[in-house]
Amino acid sequence: MDFSPAWSAMGMFFSLSGYLIGKGFYNGKYKTDKHGILSFYYTRIIRIVPMYLLFILFVFLFINPQWFLTYGAKVLPRLLTFTYNGNIGIAGIGALWFISTIFQLYLLTPFVYKFVLKKFEKYNILLIFLLLVFGLLYRFGIKYIGLDWHSFTYTSFLGNVDYFFAGMLMNSFTQKSADNSFKRFLRPVSLILLFLFTISMIMYSLVNNFIMYKYLAPTIITVIFLVIFYAWDYEGRERCAKLTTKNIIKNPLRIIDYLSVLSFGIYLYHSNLFLIAPTILLNTDMLNGRVHIGGQDMIFIYGFSAIILILWCSVLYFIIEKPISLKYRKEAER
Repeated sequence: MDFSPAWSAMGMFFSLSGYLIGKGFYNGKYKTDKHGILSFYYTRIIRIVPMYLLFILFVFLFINPQWFLTYGAKVLPRLLTFTYNGNIGIAGIGALWFISTIFQLYLLTPFVYKFVLKKFEKYNILLIFLLLVFGLLYRFGIKYIGLDWHSFTYTSFLGNVDYFFAGMLMNSFTQKSADNSFKRFLRPVSLILLFLFTISMIMYSLVNNFIMYKYLAPTIITVIFLVIFYAWDYEGRERCAKLTTKNIIKNPLRIIDYLSVLSFGIYLYHSNLFLIAPTILLNTDMLNGRVHIGGQDMIFIYGFSAIILILWCSVLYFIIEKPISLKYRKEAER
């Protein structure tokens, strides 16, 4: 899995996270004075920490309780300080490296915006170029001196800086840009580029071309997502109506918006539930004791697993994420 095209999704997540977080700074939602910075940190903490700690407890109690006895002294301090990079492979928590890395990037975000992005906003194109060059040189530098790709590139803070802050910078181009024929031309082009990139990464992985795959491709995916942000976002873009059951029934495509609301929980639990649910199904009578599993069986197994995942994350959202978010809003309004 370390060498599957699934890795590119992490670059997409970093770019998208940077863009969405940057939107809050560029539209004035987040201020860069002392109170504003503390408020930003508080929103990130209440968004991440409760679900994060619950997930660690869930894995400890139900998925892999023996990991605490074996690795707890080494791993828990890194998990609790958001410095875990996935190196100590413990079943069930490997994906938490992303949470650690994104949290580290969040810590720097207000200061990077205030002292770099805002201060030198006239040079945004140059800043994006420098970020892309830095990312490229950093990754090939790591390869040249022989350091571990997973530790120093894939999961590291510096290995994902270009994704995140280049995405954040794109707000300077989309915040006050009107829709136009060039943007409309770029929309299908950007999706075609993303599709071709995904196919090419599959091909590169099949022929073991890991130089392209691990060191050059991150810069390419960053550029593609910058194009996507520019093409699909613009001033005055129609925003979605409030996400309610009534609106979902009226427009079933809004289910995509609902899944985005559950995205944090889905990211945390997907690997565990997609491992547990198929195992349970294969040991029950639901498949009529079949020894050989065909394509239809696999569709059923993973379809069932996806339903369980969505239901579980929905429960967590309504009993944990949403109440905490509403409580924060009430406190912020006081």
